[in-house]
Amino acid sequence: MSQFHFDPSTYDTLIRAEVPAYEELEDRVAQATAGVEAARILDLGAGTGETARRVRALHPAAAIVALDVSQAMLERIDLDAVESVAQPLQAPLPSGPFDLVVSALAVHHLDGSEKRDLFARVRDVLRPGGRFVLGDVVVAEREVAPLSEGYDKPDRAADQLDWLRSAGFDARIDWEHDDLALIVADLPSTPPGFGFAADVRVRFAETDAQGIAHNSNYFVWFEVARVEHLERYAGGYQRLRDLGIEALVLETHVRYLQPARFDDRLRIHARCVDIKGARFRYEYAVERNGEVIADGWTAHATVDAASFRPTRVPSWLIQALSSSSSLWSSSS
Repeated sequence: MSQFHFDPSTYDTLIRAEVPAYEELEDRVAQATAGVEAARILDLGAGTGETARRVRALHPAAAIVALDVSQAMLERIDLDAVESVAQPLQAPLPSGPFDLVVSALAVHHLDGSEKRDLFARVRDVLRPGGRFVLGDVVVAEREVAPLSEGYDKPDRAADQLDWLRSAGFDARIDWEHDDLALIVADLPSTPPGFGFAADVRVRFAETDAQGIAHNSNYFVWFEVARVEHLERYAGGYQRLRDLGIEALVLETHVRYLQPARFDDRLRIHARCVDIKGARFRYEYAVERNGEVIADGWTAHATVDAASFRPTRVPSWLIQALSSSSSLWSSSS
């Protein structure tokens, strides 16, 4: 299919001739976005805008970011409120969050490892509760689409489902026809695996001049959830201190997806993961009214309180967290 990619003047005619189910595939990609409230959409491998036109019809108020390796192809898109980005799919994606990410007949140009990497990057720019719709050529018993060796690199639809699920999506195949498939991948509103949460309320003193919660407060809320988690499952942080052990913070990270405001009721989900030797890690998801507005993690180490030398996480603590079913393998 490489001949289509570099000739904008003949692309639309040629691809319809060579891919008989092209129109149906494009229609189904657009239809699969229905039901998602979308203000911002990313179109990967946008070409001349066929997918964007169909998706815009269902989401007339949405802004669209159209990404394609060919500037000449992007210049043929004749829609309003479209930002064009000329770059390959392997490059860093435009900054999110997006409500929808769509792609038709583009991702098959990537090999398997590049697809897995792309799916993880799509997850990172998609808001929780958002959707990724992928319509593309796949490996199948009956091959219809003309492929160019070394340029077209389709994989089995089942393999791509596995890669999407490994990236954190709820993924399914919605349609198959010969060597074409439509995959719909939803990003859960609350990441799976969280069995504990602490509730906080945004105080006026925690907001800044813009009227939103200051970024530093998220680390305080993480600590609130972490301390309550330890109290529920392991007898509290003070128990560690009574045994002459301190738990130090080594690293912190937070990803801001939506702003929190004064008087918002937030639920801070927390789980302990990756306990190894003297180190352990907590992961968090900040939820408001069923939507995750931020997530992050903190890395910790246990040390002797007197010497500050590393000391292994006590076995009773590991057992307590494991028996509570709150110890999970990290997906990060």
